[in-house]
Amino acid sequence: MLGDRVNFAPMSVSLIGGVLMLACGAGTPPQTQMTAAQSAVRAAEVGGAEEIPKGQLHLKYARDQIVEATALMQEKDYEKAELVLKRAEIDAHYALSVAEHAEAAAEAEALLEKIDEMMEAPQ
Repeated sequence: MLGDRVNFAPMSVSLIGGVLMLACGAGTPPQTQMTAAQSAVRAAEVGGAEEIPKGQLHLKYARDQIVEATALMQEKDYEKAELVLKRAEIDAHYALSVAEHAEAAAEAEALLEKIDEMMEAPQ
């Protein structure tokens, strides 16, 4: 009967080690998410978000979150860093959307003015 016993000690140590690694935020740095967030910020900058107050605000949020995520990555808290980077990407996309909306509204206003001019012109 004694020879039939299974030694669970090595499995227990492995299991505990795995749980500790997960609890400590082990894994890989979210480089793909960092790249996506940085690209979204650049797109918003190129798209004119800096020129719109609401766009500026959300670009600031995105940049601040990238800085926060960088600090989290240095602390090896990759899971939280990834979430912060996703928020940064969303804020940057929103900033770009605000800029695009402002541009579309300005174009629509210009077209309406042109139509009004054409309607008032003598025929």
